[in-house]
Amino acid sequence: MERRGAHPESWLWETEAGRQWLTRLVVATLYTFGLKRGVGMDTMQEFFARLHLVTQVGCSPAALRRVMQTLEATILETAATWEKDGVAMGAGQEIIGAVDETFLEQMILILLDLPTGYVVLEETADDRSYATWKTLVDQRLDVLQAQVRYV
Repeated sequence: MERRGAHPESWLWETEAGRQWLTRLVVATLYTFGLKRGVGMDTMQEFFARLHLVTQVGCSPAALRRVMQTLEATILETAATWEKDGVAMGAGQEIIGAVDETFLEQMILILLDLPTGYVVLEETADDRSYATWKTLVDQRLDVLQAQVRYV
C-alpha cells in the first residue's frame, strides 16, 4: 500500500469514482489507440507509466493485449446483438454509403453508413471489381434488410 500511494494522485484510485474513471481511461486508450490506430502495446505501456498508473493497472504489453482482446470480443458481440435486434424489429433503414479499400495483409472492402458511422461491410477480397463489390454488398444488405439510398 505504501508503494501504491507514492504519487500525489494515488488516493483517487482508491475511491469508487477514481476506479471507474481509471477503467474508462484504460478502455478508451486501448480502443482509440490500440484497436482503431494500431498503436503498439509497448507505447501504451509507456503512456500508462508516464501517468503513474503502473501500480494501479496491469500495464505489461501482455496484460494490455489480453484486455484489448477482451474489449474487441465484447465490441463484436455487442454489435452482433444490436444488429440482430435491429433486424428483428424490422429496422430496414436506408444507407447513405461510403466505400473504400484498405490494403493491410490483404485487401479489405469497406462500406460505411455515413450518418451513423456504422461499418456495414468489412470483407477481405482478392478482386475489387464491381461484381465482387456488388455481390458482397447485396448479401450484407439482405441480412440487414436495408437499402442503399446513395453511395
